[in-house]
Amino acid sequence: LPSPLEPQLGFSQLRTAAFLHALQNAGHSVRLALLVPDAPAHTHTEKWEATIRIQEEGPGWLEQLAHLREGACAIVGAGPYNPSRAACLIAEDLPVWADIPGDPFSELQALAMAIPDAIESAQIAAAQASAMTVLGRADAISVISQPQRFATIGQLGMAGRLLGPQETPPIQVLPITNNFGLAGSSPTETKPNNPFILALAGAFNPWFDDITLTEALDVALQRRTDLQVTCTGGGVKDFYEAGFNRFRDWAKRWPTRVTIHGWLPHGELQSILSTAHAGLSLDVGGSEPELGSRTRLLLFAHMGITPVSTVTCSLAEQMSSAGALMPLTSGNPTSIADSICELQPDPTMAIRAKNFIQEQFSIERVMAPLCDWVNAPNRT
Repeated sequence: LPSPLEPQLGFSQLRTAAFLHALQNAGHSVRLALLVPDAPAHTHTEKWEATIRIQEEGPGWLEQLAHLREGACAIVGAGPYNPSRAACLIAEDLPVWADIPGDPFSELQALAMAIPDAIESAQIAAAQASAMTVLGRADAISVISQPQRFATIGQLGMAGRLLGPQETPPIQVLPITNNFGLAGSSPTETKPNNPFILALAGAFNPWFDDITLTEALDVALQRRTDLQVTCTGGGVKDFYEAGFNRFRDWAKRWPTRVTIHGWLPHGELQSILSTAHAGLSLDVGGSEPELGSRTRLLLFAHMGITPVSTVTCSLAEQMSSAGALMPLTSGNPTSIADSICELQPDPTMAIRAKNFIQEQFSIERVMAPLCDWVNAPNRT
């Protein structure tokens, strides 16, 4: 789960915490199983929960999970992607809510586009097997965006679940939530002769366009002497680190203008981001940006930073339509450099963005369909 002491906070942790807190706040008793890469299993009890850490795919891991099933009225899988697969494998006759927050095949496509030799047949087979387990068994499904909901309907059709007398599993859109565990900040005050600070945050995933980013920043840093760039976050170990490595090598050209902090504990992250004026997010081409979402946009807004982004995912479209985001032309370094050079501190947009995400992406609002289903879970 998220911890203010840990230097890296990933989407899976935030997603799991949002599901857990929503169910607890609705008055349910939750037994939480955390699938971790390599750790001995142990249990502890907190206010409303019994928590067990299980080594993912380790010896007897499904048997350990199955022990938690006794006496339960439903099983909920949260966070990509193995938890929902595991929930379906141990469910027997219990109703299952399976979370698929982002399309696994689109993420593999992005990885294949970034590193063509990185995808092995076993990795593709594992993704297909995991997806088919969920599509074939889940009684309700949550996804991250409306476009992903349409994709999942098509996948259910391919799995044979749009035909026959049985009820089709409901597919609910549960977007990312504003639950970072950070105090947040007000927009940075503007003072004469102070630098304009552009922030980068989060993972350099295969769907983050680091190549266009550095081409645009090279031009913008030459043209705009007050521009500084601060970067929190980095590569994703054992998944994709090439993009961050390229960015780190590029930053050596601008040793006094570009600062790379890497992954940071919450206290340090809060301090650094609270000084920024704008936060930048760039998507590559492909299907992942269309079907997925961007946690960093909510983080920027939460921290009082004006979000500046390509408008590919549904979240960016919503924020742009609400005047809570400055839109960029996707994939065009010259245009993006022009936009960066024209950026000025915009407290009005920053405040609008913060108010928008607080209203639209609270845990209570986003997770309402999950809580409704858990009140009366049913098999389909």
